[in-house]
Amino acid sequence: VGTLAESTFGFANLERREPMAAHYRFEIGSISKIFTSLVINRLIEEGRLALDEPVAPLVPFAGLAGRDASVSVGQLLTHTSGLFVGADTLPDDAGEVWNSRHARGSRSDEVRFHYSNYGYLLLGEVARTLAGAPLERLVREQWLEPLGMRGALAAVRQGDRASLATGYWPARPDRPWAPGDPLAPAAWFEVDSASGNVAATSEDMAHFMAALLDAGSPEDQGSLVLSRETFARMTTNLAPTGEPTYVVEGVRQVQES
Repeated sequence: VGTLAESTFGFANLERREPMAAHYRFEIGSISKIFTSLVINRLIEEGRLALDEPVAPLVPFAGLAGRDASVSVGQLLTHTSGLFVGADTLPDDAGEVWNSRHARGSRSDEVRFHYSNYGYLLLGEVARTLAGAPLERLVREQWLEPLGMRGALAAVRQGDRASLATGYWPARPDRPWAPGDPLAPAAWFEVDSASGNVAATSEDMAHFMAALLDAGSPEDQGSLVLSRETFARMTTNLAPTGEPTYVVEGVRQVQES
């Protein structure tokens, strides 16, 4: 059917009191990891990669050694590898992976969830190595364009800044934020990382949601961009539990993560 209606509210920029409009893009942050996952799933469907395949031989400069050498593609996708969250100290994924080559994960026989941006940087390098193309191009050509996400970007650069709604974060980052506390414009930087590279309009995200609904529907939807096999892998192969959360004094305790 397509988009039936779209409405906007609020401001694209608070300082200028600039009203929100439908053409503004939003950086979707770690939701971008879904698109890295889709690129990896395309390699799996093509028979060029397997969920249980060790990552170390595919990204030798990562220096995965010891128990980390057995980390698999599937474990990275589900954040069950035991690898660390990641530092995001360098703007380049390959540089960040190489810079982290001496760090070691916390591997155990118990399968558990621990969020890892670094794990998705590794997946991006796996995709780049096997496909012979930058992740930005793979995401755009394999997914954004076929899904009709025509306003979406697979990398955000300086020239794109004017098309983005301004992001905000707490004006006092030294203490927990609560609703009503003052905000300040968030730091802005270029990004094309496998852990968070996509910016999109709300209509773009509606197109993506429609593709997920089609792939998850038992009804025959004809030719699907997102196959039912990929959808099944993405939605059934999950980590079994959450992870412990750090409790800050004076802040309401999180029950689960």
